[in-house]
Amino acid sequence: MRKLAIVVVAIGLMGMAYADLQNVQVGGLIEMRGRWIHNTYNEGLASVTPLTGGPPSKFAWDETNDWKFYEQTTSLNISADFTDHVSAFIEFYDYTVWGDDFRSNYLTGVDTRPTDTKSNVVVLQSYIETNEVLGQPLRLRTGRQCMSFGNKFLISDKTTPTQRLSFDAVRATYTPTKTVTIDAWVAKLAENSPADEDGDADFYGVYGTYAKSDAVNASLYYMLLRDARSRANLLTGLGVGKPTSLALVSDNDASLLNVIGARIWGKYQGFDYRAELAYEFGPADSEALTFAAVNNLAGVQPGNEHWDSLGLDGEMGYTFDFNWKPRLFVGGAHFDGGKIQKLGNGDIVMWPSFNRLFTDTNYCPVLQDNGDMSNFNQIRAGMVVNPMDKVSVTLRAQQLWADQAWPGSSNNLGFHLDTVVKYQYSQDLLLMLYYGHLFSGDALSEGNFVHSYGNAFDRGRDNDDADYAFLMLSLKI
Repeated sequence: MRKLAIVVVAIGLMGMAYADLQNVQVGGLIEMRGRWIHNTYNEGLASVTPLTGGPPSKFAWDETNDWKFYEQTTSLNISADFTDHVSAFIEFYDYTVWGDDFRSNYLTGVDTRPTDTKSNVVVLQSYIETNEVLGQPLRLRTGRQCMSFGNKFLISDKTTPTQRLSFDAVRATYTPTKTVTIDAWVAKLAENSPADEDGDADFYGVYGTYAKSDAVNASLYYMLLRDARSRANLLTGLGVGKPTSLALVSDNDASLLNVIGARIWGKYQGFDYRAELAYEFGPADSEALTFAAVNNLAGVQPGNEHWDSLGLDGEMGYTFDFNWKPRLFVGGAHFDGGKIQKLGNGDIVMWPSFNRLFTDTNYCPVLQDNGDMSNFNQIRAGMVVNPMDKVSVTLRAQQLWADQAWPGSSNNLGFHLDTVVKYQYSQDLLLMLYYGHLFSGDALSEGNFVHSYGNAFDRGRDNDDADYAFLMLSLKI
């Protein structure tokens, strides 16, 4: 596979030696968001030890953990077009929380060096693109690049509404007709050479789309994530540190997360619909280690864990053709939960829930989803209206349940109401206000494995209601 990637890169670079620069464009993006969170995730705080036992939890649900902060991202990109269908794109990116970088002490007047190492400027994207490769409708994009497909069900270019994601990859896009597009990619997620010859994590995929008309569109795809990292490297990547136990240092088999999926969508005479279904299978030794690390369970060993799970999401809507253009919609989602087993020695084994890979789809912001929830079911309904040309308002209600409840726990995660107001002040400036309220269910005080793709326990001391609000500004440069 590595040899194939090298050949693809070589083909993509053919003819570049004589390409001349034609034009250069500069652009960027500034995003700011102020967030207020009431009685939900304990970001950065010590884990809560549930009163009724179980693994430590990052949730309290007992009116003790209000917090707020302001975040900002800054992106600056440069694109250069050359002759012979060659172009290059570079984008610099910085994420920071207000107050992290202020270095002047008003009490003493002493200015210090920067100490925040988390908010450095990074290269988010840097790739070379060649079109019409070998005279065919083929585009090759080589280098660090953002990728998103479909409704971002599994692959997105963001991890949160403000934080962005990119891949070190080679991506080929073939468009033989106006209605057919086929994407294929090879991405490197983790590199551990030369210390570990076969200790990398790689991500492969093929994504085909048939767009016949506005009313009928379909995609089929296959993805493979191969994770051959050793236990030591895997646990270090999870922030746990290198294990000292000889049992944990020993090598493990590679995990092979296979994904087969399909998506359909369209709109016709006011109606719109979309649905996506994906099935995952393959050995999952890395999942057992992740589960043990997240829940501080020393000594948990892989025991033939494997993925065998479904994930689906669908929605239907209808837009009325009169004032405010109201759109009514209903939908739902399902993500298989893992099998839960308590062993006689007190250890807990949980086979993998559906892995949502690199999505940023947030089903329940008050539960601090940010794309990392699994092992749950959801039904939703709502309405979108446009009271003014530049303003849209979304109202949504949903009910959530754990798919595989922790033994003895309720599966009722709660009833959730939220609203989003968007004001497109200009073509480049967008203002967005969000507010959500969660009527918490008994499952939050009794505990379930829902967060971190079903790996993290979320039992609290109570099940008090929770709130989340943010105001966001986005300006394209």
